[in-house]
Amino acid sequence: MIRTVYLASNPCFQKLLAVSLYWVVPIKRRLHDLRPFLTARLLAGCGGGCSGESGNAGDHVPEVGYMVRVSIGQDSHRFDFENSEKKLILGGVCLEGTPLKGNSDADVVLHALTNAVSGITGVNILGAAADKMCLEEGITDSSAYLQEALKYLTGSICHVSFSIECSQPKLAPHIPRMKKKIAELLGISETNIGITATTGEGLTDFGKGLGIQCFCILTVSD
Repeated sequence: MIRTVYLASNPCFQKLLAVSLYWVVPIKRRLHDLRPFLTARLLAGCGGGCSGESGNAGDHVPEVGYMVRVSIGQDSHRFDFENSEKKLILGGVCLEGTPLKGNSDADVVLHALTNAVSGITGVNILGAAADKMCLEEGITDSSAYLQEALKYLTGSICHVSFSIECSQPKLAPHIPRMKKKIAELLGISETNIGITATTGEGLTDFGKGLGIQCFCILTVSD
């Protein structure tokens, strides 16, 4: 009895008992208890640059329980080697190099982003809506298509990531300018934008120099 009382009052034994009891609690219950904490930690990453309703980066921090939605957008265009007047536009930035073929400026980066926004809203812009703007209204600036898509977006953009595949031009020197332009268009911090580029080891037509492909992953919180 004395030994039992001693153990029960011993701080080390109490800690050991607490740890033991914790691990015998069903895993499902523990995960349920941790869910608010994990959700808060996940959404905390939006605090440094989410675009809130006011449009100012960093002024909106999602609360626990908010839904996080993720979508993917893709676009690709072949090079227009016969056009000597058109400019190469990527991410809203004019670059030196062979232009991309298309009725608009054929900005595959902004097109991929526009498609990603449509993946969240369910309202497709690239297609009939963009064709009307381009062919009937003469709007060839892809940032206008993006702004049209954003009209239907509710919630706050937390992060956007791009993966671009091409052999030319070399994009690394231009990534900072592209991030700055995209940040301005979305109203978020540049730190919440990621852009990577690859040649894909020349395994696809894009890596062989026939065009450019871009994938975009968009994260939005309600």
